[in-house]
Amino acid sequence: MYLNWTMIKPKFYYIHQSIIRFFCMPRNSRKRRDILSDRFLLAYLVYKARKPDLENQRDLGKTKIQKLVYLIESELAENNIKSFDYDFERNHFGPFAREVNDDLKELVACDVLTKKTIHKSGRNKVVVFEPTENGRKIVEGCEELFKENKELIDKIDAILLRYDSLSLDNIKSTIYNRKIELAEGQTRIRRLREGTTLNARVLGADAVNKLRMDEDWRETFCILFDKDECKSFNEGVRDAREGRFSTDEVHLDGP
Repeated sequence: MYLNWTMIKPKFYYIHQSIIRFFCMPRNSRKRRDILSDRFLLAYLVYKARKPDLENQRDLGKTKIQKLVYLIESELAENNIKSFDYDFERNHFGPFAREVNDDLKELVACDVLTKKTIHKSGRNKVVVFEPTENGRKIVEGCEELFKENKELIDKIDAILLRYDSLSLDNIKSTIYNRKIELAEGQTRIRRLREGTTLNARVLGADAVNKLRMDEDWRETFCILFDKDECKSFNEGVRDAREGRFSTDEVHLDGP
């Protein structure tokens, strides 16, 4: 990364409003605002989760992240609280959302998260996710956003506190025993066929305590959590430093 993200403040990091608007248009069925919110909360989850305990199989790999995201999304949705906004379905290993893996890849490409391969007894290798130094600075620099969303973040923290110290097998067991409401009534997840929709999302208009993120934060997150925009911005900063155009065109110190 070309930028020092130690102190993140909205409006400080953007090239032009036209570029922001281009990259922040919806690209699929998920609203662009929800994508940015999901990626921020995903980065926060990895940052907040406890460090791996290899002896007790508490590594934070893709499967465990999928399950933690599902537990947060579904438990809060039961109280009409919108946190993550993923579409889950019943998979061989429990709830799965393709977009979670897509967003993890994006955060790795943006130098927010990193993948680390570790070796464990009885298994060849495990790939776990950790925040990069840049990712830690981003999360720690969002104190203002955390204060504005304190109630939601506290609820997410409480769910993480209950589950992220558990082994993956224990988390799977907990989820398989959960009941969801279907047309034919309540059914435990373990009894559902693979491919069954486990959609726990809450409509934005009806949600309470969803992540509040104004346009300034949205513009900032467009750069931080979108690999194309992140690349364009860093190239602009590099060009400015090398004298290819005026630094006035790239706002390094504010608007």
